[in-house]
Amino acid sequence: MNTKELLERYFSNFDNKLLNSYILKKFYVYLDEIKKYNNILNLTSIRADKEIIVKHFIDSIYILKHNNISHCETLLDVGSGAGFPGIPISIIFPKMKLTLLESNNNKILFLRHIIRKLNLRNIDILNDRAEIIAKIDKYREKFDFCTIRAFLNFNISLEITSSFIKNHGLICFYVSQNQVNKIVVDQTIFKVLGMNIDYIHNYELPDNYGMHSIIFVKKLWKTPDIYPRIFKKIKKNPL
Repeated sequence: MNTKELLERYFSNFDNKLLNSYILKKFYVYLDEIKKYNNILNLTSIRADKEIIVKHFIDSIYILKHNNISHCETLLDVGSGAGFPGIPISIIFPKMKLTLLESNNNKILFLRHIIRKLNLRNIDILNDRAEIIAKIDKYREKFDFCTIRAFLNFNISLEITSSFIKNHGLICFYVSQNQVNKIVVDQTIFKVLGMNIDYIHNYELPDNYGMHSIIFVKKLWKTPDIYPRIFKKIKKNPL
């Protein structure tokens, strides 16, 4: 089965609405460019076509099972890396305004390249650390949604991302089942930051690639101006 057939197979099983030439062509080019630049820029450890499609593309768009995403006007993807989940979302929702935040210069080079290559006009890129950008008025509490797919510590990530979201907006944490089991739901951090877990969406990737979850955290009130702290303080003394 060639790459185009693999894309059609997995996308049709996920949602038949994705089977149109515009979407399929852009995902095919995206996949081809990831493979082309991966050895140079070290974008991802996943290299086989099938695994990129399932573990990156399909995993990224599982947020579409959450109906409110279609009504989202502004979305921030924190730690976007090679563009997951931001670029797959932007391909499917070309009218949504997305911002990709990434501090790694090599990955920024790839993001700029792939946005031009795919002619995605709904995306801005920020090249800096999230806790620094979060202090800038232009970005503070300006987004309906925030996605974060690769993180090590839930409490640290929640502090860094909470101030980006408008009241009643959502932060969407993509996690493995193991990570979900390790997250201790300490209500103190949520009260401090003005957040609360809205719900957890569990799903299984195709072909036994594992159980995953998206944790949806809702903004209830304004995050105090002191957060996020500088990273040294966050890391030394997590909330």
